[in-house]
Amino acid sequence: MKRTLLILCALLAMAYSAGTQAQNVWDGTVAGSFAGGNGTAEDPYLIADGAQLARFASMVNSGQTSINGRLTADILLNDTEGWENWNESTKGLNTWTPIGTNWKNPFAGTLDGDGHSVSGIYINSTADCQGLVGYLGRGGTLQNLGVKASYIKGGKRVGGVCGTNSGTVTNCYNTGNVKGNNYVGGVCGDNYRTVTNCYNTGSVEGNNSVGGVCGYNNRTVTNCYNTGSVEGTERVGGVCGYNYGATVTNCYNTGSVTGSNDVGGLCGQNYATVTNCYYLNTCGAAGEGTSKTADEFASGEVAYLLGEGWGQTIGTDEYPVLGGEKVYQYNDGTYGNTPLQAGEGGFYLISTADELRLFASMVNSGQRSINGKLTADIELNDTTNWTSWNESTAPANSWTPIGNSWENQFTGILDGDGHSVSGIYINSTADDQGLVGVLGEGGTLQDLGVKASYIKGGYSVGGLCGRNDGTVSNCYNIGSVEGNNSVGGLCGQNYATVTNCYNTGNVTGNDYVGGVCGQNYATVTNCYNSGSVAGNNYVGGVCGWNDRGSITNCYNTGSVAG
Repeated sequence: MKRTLLILCALLAMAYSAGTQAQNVWDGTVAGSFAGGNGTAEDPYLIADGAQLARFASMVNSGQTSINGRLTADILLNDTEGWENWNESTKGLNTWTPIGTNWKNPFAGTLDGDGHSVSGIYINSTADCQGLVGYLGRGGTLQNLGVKASYIKGGKRVGGVCGTNSGTVTNCYNTGNVKGNNYVGGVCGDNYRTVTNCYNTGSVEGNNSVGGVCGYNNRTVTNCYNTGSVEGTERVGGVCGYNYGATVTNCYNTGSVTGSNDVGGLCGQNYATVTNCYYLNTCGAAGEGTSKTADEFASGEVAYLLGEGWGQTIGTDEYPVLGGEKVYQYNDGTYGNTPLQAGEGGFYLISTADELRLFASMVNSGQRSINGKLTADIELNDTTNWTSWNESTAPANSWTPIGNSWENQFTGILDGDGHSVSGIYINSTADDQGLVGVLGEGGTLQDLGVKASYIKGGYSVGGLCGRNDGTVSNCYNIGSVEGNNSVGGLCGQNYATVTNCYNTGNVTGNDYVGGVCGQNYATVTNCYNSGSVAGNNYVGGVCGWNDRGSITNCYNTGSVAG
């Protein structure tokens, strides 16, 4: 009995699910009311299903052209199973009448998809101005809206999102098939105002002025792309078929483009301005824009060149994506998604002052365990007169230490790989000052030099690091170091290991001042100092204060005064 009840419950759940799914498909009727709202800009009609969208279209087409609506769900106008095979002879589908049928009855309000889509649009007509919206009038807006799995066929001015645009179409897309005679586009058939941040992946077919985004453009198309096939007779382009007296900016096409006359990978015929646009070299005829290979698209190069608003997950996305993961260019000409180039072993490669500042910023923003490797000597300031730097004479740039506090201590590896950082300028009363402020447990500084620098702080100040709880190995300082207490040429305080290091710079402080370390509580080995050391109390050539630590195989030749 129990088993029978479980089976019945499962069958009822399946039936309910199927019934709910069936109810989501528009039945061709017009709803008597909306899900909410009063149609104003402040309180738009809320549209939750196909019948309510049909009501919205009916009201616009009856003369209420400036009403406003917002989708609250994805809308299914027909069952989309097998939609790729829809054509002029397909029967049994609900036919869609566009919102705003023509220029005499344009839609001049706002339809906000709010991130939702309309699927299953079926239009088989010879009339002009066909699409989800037929004619978007001046002041009208379509935004945040997708058209999916649809078949839209008309005469002239046919598009997936709208037939004619005299308003603003932004953050919209089409993945359905669009077919017409003249002025046919994946997003808009013809554009007389603004199309921005839009894309098409569906097939587009027409005769004259056929484009992946817009068939005809007379104003502005920016930050748009097409990956769908585009086919026509003349004036056929991957983004715009015919660009006349208008601008196409920051766009690309990777879809195939075929036609007889005036065929282009980006624009079929251009009588205006095309700026910073790209097309896949196998798309079709050349024309406007810059040709790029599939490898150049996949590498992130095009996404980087397109600029603000574009991104791409390298290794995952074949092509640039609007709003995708940001792409960075590295000094070797490659591209990636991290601000710094990744090398072997998970090390960021650092070759410029800006990259070193970025590395410091990343650590100080919480990425405490990242690793970096210098690939060149780095100069943070012009060091021509560095010996004259002091509190009142400063170069252009001040340095914020890597691991700038106890809360943000650096626990990764910074490998100088035999290179140096010069031109560090710090004039501060804060504690923990140096190239690195606090080197935490597990952190490492190695094979790294600090040169021609002026570093001044309060407590715990050193050329390489203010406080060391990790390992400082094969490093040196030949800059000037000043502070109040716990001041050293290499480290202000050492609680771990300093080995194979040296200092030749001047070290000045009050208490606990040393040529290598101001205070040592652990291990200093194979180190030396030849710079002058001056202070008040606890001043030493190698270490000013050694408390339960060990100093082994070290020497000093620098003057010591205190």
